[in-house]
Amino acid sequence: MDPIYQFAENFIHINYADLPREAVEVTKKEVLDLWGVAVAGFTAPGVQELLEIITDWGGKEESSIILCKQKVPAPMAAQMNATMAHALDYDDVHDAAVMHPGVVMIPACMAVAERKGKVSGKEFITAVALGVDMICRLALAAWPGYDPSSPEKKEKAFQSERVKQGWHLTALTGYFAATGAVGKLLGLDEERMVNAFGIAYHQCAGNLQGKIDGAQTKRMGPGFSTRAGIASALMAEKGMTGAKNCLEGKQGFYNMYFQGGYDAKTLTFDLGKHFEGVNVSIKPYPCCRGIHNYIDATLALVI
Repeated sequence: MDPIYQFAENFIHINYADLPREAVEVTKKEVLDLWGVAVAGFTAPGVQELLEIITDWGGKEESSIILCKQKVPAPMAAQMNATMAHALDYDDVHDAAVMHPGVVMIPACMAVAERKGKVSGKEFITAVALGVDMICRLALAAWPGYDPSSPEKKEKAFQSERVKQGWHLTALTGYFAATGAVGKLLGLDEERMVNAFGIAYHQCAGNLQGKIDGAQTKRMGPGFSTRAGIASALMAEKGMTGAKNCLEGKQGFYNMYFQGGYDAKTLTFDLGKHFEGVNVSIKPYPCCRGIHNYIDATLALVI
């Protein structure tokens, strides 16, 4: 059976009481950090232009955009908030997975929680924590040499050849994880949750050519995946279907995007017990994580 079923069951059955305290605390910090970096990115190039497009489209007033009074449909609000939060690359990071988990999960859950109404803080934290865990696992499973049971080997993953393949992993894996987090808030059953993942997989995209060319599309990636995650879960809720073997199928995620090169153990290791969110860090400096070592070295020389 495709491991997507294990993820579906994990989203359905894990509740706040099952979360390790450390995972809860990290998730809370991610939420606070997201708001801060979103405010910082509100005026970044490309963000205001996207805001003009989304507000011009209008639509049902469901969910809020940070720093704005007008409400818009949930998928659009999530896209907008994710885009501004990622615009300056200040958002949280999972070093070994080489991606930003909170910027996808938090805007998606914020928008859907507001759309649905009466979602408790514990329900919100649980959905975000589960989504963060999935997005990190999906990326880590593609790293050769990564061993989730052996912390001393984690640094090997950061040097992985996968980075050179050119995927924007935050966006690419975010389609699945945002879908699961939203599905959790919507209360999808197993059949609908699996269908939602399949619908999301049909949309999965994200490359780093925009980063190489200095284009604004790099900052747009998380927004695309949050928007699609919400749409996928809502479509499945209505009974629409998607591929069932979307991770390990003949033309599933790992065979299509990584030529079958992934570690099944890493993907589901202690699923529901170990939460990769505990390895997410909040950036101490407002810049890309790849520059932090140089800042540390410089500070060591001058202090």
